[in-house]
Amino acid sequence: MAIRIAGEFGLNHEVIRTDEMSRPEYRANPANRCYFCKHELYTHLTSIGRDRGIPVIADGSNADDRGDYRPGRQAAREFGVRSPLDEVGLTKNEIRELSRLAGLPTWDEPASACLSSRIPYFSEEMSRALEPDIAEAIDRELRAIGYQHVTLDLRGYRLGSLNDALRLRPV
Repeated sequence: MAIRIAGEFGLNHEVIRTDEMSRPEYRANPANRCYFCKHELYTHLTSIGRDRGIPVIADGSNADDRGDYRPGRQAAREFGVRSPLDEVGLTKNEIRELSRLAGLPTWDEPASACLSSRIPYFSEEMSRALEPDIAEAIDRELRAIGYQHVTLDLRGYRLGSLNDALRLRPV
């Protein structure tokens, strides 16, 4: 979608590669893993920005993000990342409405959370379950008895569901 939108609006688009999986702090899957992921991302972006004379990196955080546990915001602060939508107090619904009025084709796109946000915090067995042979066996056996989708959260992914564990076990 990013490539399509960039093409439609004549914007420069570039894919950068990050390597958060090489960071033991990230792989340990702590409640603040987002901090380590964003730290990796902002390390690359600020370096690129510095090389290209871009003084500020901006993200898409908005006013609705203020009330949720967002450890990646700490990394953003450390790197001086700005959040213009949040700074002017725009909520997700307001952003959608302004986007619709401006005729942007993405105004009604659903939220697309990070894949890591589907992996619960404090899951000591998660790394073992994700080993290729074990993951394949779990998937194969559950599908063999009729399951179409295999997840480790038996209630399924829900927006904000990972923060349920934080209410039970403070960070």
